[in-house]
This record gives sequence, C-alpha cells and structure tokens, in this order.
Amino acid sequence: MKCIDEEIPFEIPQGWEWCRLSLLIYPPKYGTSKKSVPSGLLPVLRMGNIQDGEIVFDKLVYSNDLDDNKKLLLQYGDLLFNRTNSAELVGKTAIFRGQRNAIFAGYLILLRPIFINSEYLNLLLNTPYARDYCNEVKTIGVQQCNINAEKISNLLIPVPNLHETVAIVEKVKNIALPIIKYGEFYQKLKHLNRELPIIIRKSILQEAIQGKLVPQIAEEGTARELLEQIKTEKEKLVREGKLKKSALTDSVIFRGDDNKYYE
Repeated sequence: MKCIDEEIPFEIPQGWEWCRLSLLIYPPKYGTSKKSVPSGLLPVLRMGNIQDGEIVFDKLVYSNDLDDNKKLLLQYGDLLFNRTNSAELVGKTAIFRGQRNAIFAGYLILLRPIFINSEYLNLLLNTPYARDYCNEVKTIGVQQCNINAEKISNLLIPVPNLHETVAIVEKVKNIALPIIKYGEFYQKLKHLNRELPIIIRKSILQEAIQGKLVPQIAEEGTARELLEQIKTEKEKLVREGKLKKSALTDSVIFRGDDNKYYE
C-alpha cells in the first residue's frame, strides 16, 4: 500500500470513486499483425478509421484469416485505443457501435468495458485530462510515439454511479449538437473569410474594366483621344530610333454604324 495523493488530478463529487482503467475493462487486446488485403471477409479497422471519438468506415482493408476474424471480432460498445501514431494523435480513442462486423489492426488496442457505460468511458478517454495523460506516458520513437496497454490501463478514472454516467452522456450529447453546428458554421466562415477578399477584388476589377466603377465625364476626354496620343508618341519614338517601325503595325478596333465591333 502506498499513498497516491499526488497522482489524483482533481476533486470528484461525493459518491464518486477513483480507480484504474484496468479495473473497468477486460484485459486489453492488441489487434492483428497479419497483412491485410484490398478485399476479403471482414474489414480491418486501422488508426485512420478513428475520427473524433467515432469509427468511420472508409479506406478499408480486409482480413481473410479465420482465426483472427473469430478472436478479434468487435462487439457493440468496444473501445479502440490508438497505441502508435504521431505525438499529437497517439492515444485517440473511438467507440464501436456495431455498424458491421469488423476486426482491428495491430496499432490499436481493444478496451472492452465491464458494466461501466461505454459511452461515458469513450467521452472520458477523449477529454483533455486523458489526452494530457497520454502525452505524459507516451514513448517517443524516431518517427512515431507509442503507448502500450499497461500504461493506458494505469489511467485513473473518476467513476460515478451507473445512472449518472448515462445522464452525463445525454448531457454531453445535448451540448455537443449546437457545438457541432457552430463548428460547421465556423468552418464556413473561415472559408468565406479566405475567399471573400478574392471574390470582392475580382468583382471590383470587373466593374472597373466595364466602366461601372466611376462616373463617365465627357469633359475629361475619351479613350480614342488617349489612343491617338499613344499612336503619336510611338511614331515619335520610331523617328528617334527608339522603336522599330514594326511597332506601328497595331490593329484598330472600332464600333461601326451597326453598333458592332470591327478590327
């Protein structure tokens, strides 16, 4: 017996208890080490299939190994912990909701809860508290970091009663919906802020070259007069030897009596 008071990260309400993750789950299990194939009997979930606490079924590979497909078959409510990844992503966790039969790859660890609410445990493992813990215990490799089953099993978990875990999950879901909506709007705003200056600039330039940006004042002269001045200047430069005579062979564009343009 030893004092672990310094390990306790924060106070919890009366009626709650602290325990190690290992107490709340079956012994952790590593995924398959067999080589996956482009098509087969069961999809093999990999680190890329864990996104924001959920499993996404895209860019799948498959397993035809009957032994692995039997012993590594996921159950509803299982949690997949990403044990090997970059420093920022190692330790990300997702809940399996039984969308389809699947197994998991060797870079993932199966955490199968016993009685404890899987949704609550998934939320907890995706909190800043759990992410900070992963950052502290990770082993830094040449290109990737690693957190083994023993280290994640040692994570301290604040445990309320079963009814309260359900209430917490429902509360988080209710709060999360407007946050997700806000996130969508924020992404659209960022896109708009990035694109709007370009769009406005293009629009202003288009208005400018169409003569719609400033008022047309006859007393200020016409473009035809300006073109004549340019032609006169070029003739002068040719006489002075500063331009070749071929520079005077410009075409002339004009509007005819039928209101059509000619060159």
